[in-house]
Amino acid sequence: MPGELLSVKELKFYLSDFLFYNEQGELLYHLDTLIFYNLEEGSGSLLLSAALEGVNKIEFHLGLDSVKNVSGALEGPYDPLLGMYWAWNTGYINFKLKGTANWIPNPKNDFEFHIGGYRAPYGASQKCTLWVKGSTFYLDLDAFLQSWNLKELNHLMVPGEKAFFFSQELVKHFHF
Repeated sequence: MPGELLSVKELKFYLSDFLFYNEQGELLYHLDTLIFYNLEEGSGSLLLSAALEGVNKIEFHLGLDSVKNVSGALEGPYDPLLGMYWAWNTGYINFKLKGTANWIPNPKNDFEFHIGGYRAPYGASQKCTLWVKGSTFYLDLDAFLQSWNLKELNHLMVPGEKAFFFSQELVKHFHF
C-alpha cells in the first residue's frame, strides 16, 4: 500500500536432510547435509549444485531435527558465533528474521522472529516438498510476510506452540 515501508535487516535459516525423488516417486538419493543460509552472504535464492537430471521432487527440512540439535557439534554451520544457537536445552534457531515496518504499532516499528525448538510436541523443524522446475529455489518472503499479521505478532523469540505454527506457515513459501 502507498506509504507502507518494510525493510528486512537480517534473514538466516538452516535447511537439512535433502531427499531427491524421480517421477515414479522412488528415492534416488539422500543428502545428509546442512545448509546455513545468510541473506548478507547470499543472493536471495538457493542453487542446488547436485545434478537434478531425472529428479522430479525434492524434500528437505527447514531447520534441524532433534538429533542434530543435541549432537554436540558446535563448529562449521553449527558454530554459535553465527547467532543461531540458543542453549543446550532449547537448541538451534531454525529461522531468524529481523526488520522494520512503519505500520507496526510498537515504539521501534520493528519485528523479530527467532524460530526454533526441537522438543515434542512443538518441534519447529518442518518438512518442505517441492516439485522441481529448474535448479534454483527460493523463499517468497514477501508472500510469507503478507500471510502473517505483523501488527498483532511482531516478536517471537522462544520455542513453543507459536513458533511451531509460524514454521508450518513458513515452509509453504518455498518455491522453484
